[in-house]
Amino acid sequence: MRVYVDTNVLYLILRPPPASDPLLAWVREWADRFASGLAVAVVTPLVVDELLYRLLLALARDAGSDNLLADLRQPNSDVIARHGDRAASLVSSVLALPGLEIAGIDGDAARRALEHVRAYRLLPRDAMHVAAATSAGCDVLLSSDPDFARARAAIRWIGPGVTV
Repeated sequence: MRVYVDTNVLYLILRPPPASDPLLAWVREWADRFASGLAVAVVTPLVVDELLYRLLLALARDAGSDNLLADLRQPNSDVIARHGDRAASLVSSVLALPGLEIAGIDGDAARRALEHVRAYRLLPRDAMHVAAATSAGCDVLLSSDPDFARARAAIRWIGPGVTV
């Protein structure tokens, strides 16, 4: 089974919720499936971009930044200087996980994403994820975001509490 892994799943691997949160068990279950070869995890550069950005914001927040977006968007941002290496290392560690494949995104996927915005009322990035997943030959899209359930005619969504 080829599984497109949304950014929020990888983020939960790197910054896990409290042990009592059911999301933790859900993420670990899927990580085990990928590691054991029961499923192939597929990501795209879009996922890498989103993950790196979210980690930069989280690390800056952890360091006490009050205005994250303004701090990050300043020329020669101190956020990048202080947290870029750490965030990039974390993303690299995820990309090295067993059973993970990086697929490309082509022009056809970009055009299909526009169709998905119209057909499924998805946000543009979510529509791009659906298009990228189908382009990569994925059977399902793994995400904690239930908005993907609206794209069920294009791809099967699996989220917390949804069985395979």
